[in-house]
Amino acid sequence: MCHPMFVESTDWVKRRTSSFVVPWKRYDDVSVPDKSGEERRKIALVTKETPATKLCSYFRQLLKNYPYHSFTGKWQKEQFDTLLDNLYPDNSICGHDFSENYTCSSQDEIQSEYFDPNKMSIHPRLHCLPPCQLANR
Repeated sequence: MCHPMFVESTDWVKRRTSSFVVPWKRYDDVSVPDKSGEERRKIALVTKETPATKLCSYFRQLLKNYPYHSFTGKWQKEQFDTLLDNLYPDNSICGHDFSENYTCSSQDEIQSEYFDPNKMSIHPRLHCLPPCQLANR
């Protein structure tokens, strides 16, 4: 349970900072017109000006999911390191990622590229070999 002095002091801080406006930035979904004039959604850095209490509330909301996110990332790295350390000589590990809908553009666009840009997907791959296979290469 919180000490009464702490509760009173946080209420005082809330009252004092509720009218204090803070400029800050965050990535958010925004509607942007594309080259043909149609609206499309994209993630962009947006400047906000809100009371300090709203900024604090936003950070508290973000921090709720962080412990799980951090745990998952650390666990996955530990699993990968364990697999790599115990890799049999005739085996290998492949890690794949996937990114889609990158727009291809050239420096000197022709009209067909302007109105119908090609899209592509990127598939990066990490291939790990055991040390004995690397020595034989």
